[in-house]
Amino acid sequence: MIKIRIATNLLKRPFLLLFLFMWPIFSFKNISADLEKWILTKQCTLKVNGSTNINKFSCIIPEYTQPDTLVFYKRNKNELMKITGSMALEVQKFDCKNAMMTSDLRKTLKAKVYPKIIIRFLNLSRYPDPSMKERAISGAVTIELSGIVKRF
Repeated sequence: MIKIRIATNLLKRPFLLLFLFMWPIFSFKNISADLEKWILTKQCTLKVNGSTNINKFSCIIPEYTQPDTLVFYKRNKNELMKITGSMALEVQKFDCKNAMMTSDLRKTLKAKVYPKIIIRFLNLSRYPDPSMKERAISGAVTIELSGIVKRF
């Protein structure tokens, strides 16, 4: 009986009924217009620069073989840009151009037990613009390395 009474009361107020049906159309922003997707393909390369107590080193993954998608949520210029997506890097694919250094890196990263490094993207300070190569972009990621997850 209560349900019938509520429905009857709504029908007596056509403006209220119209508002209830139209409200979702005007209250939700079109999210797809604010999204941009980047697909990481085989043409992507990754370079890692590092140092030990003895020497500096640079290692690359010459070909990223696992396609992944990063999704950017564009917002106000003053806000951090949210990103979702991750990269799974195979530790065995790293090449330091020095057999001993490459072997040491793989041992340090425990490649046999933890074959992948997972980088999850969280946010960026601004949208990456290829025409502005000199401007640094900061952001937040989590990196899973040798079974340990840390946020940077």
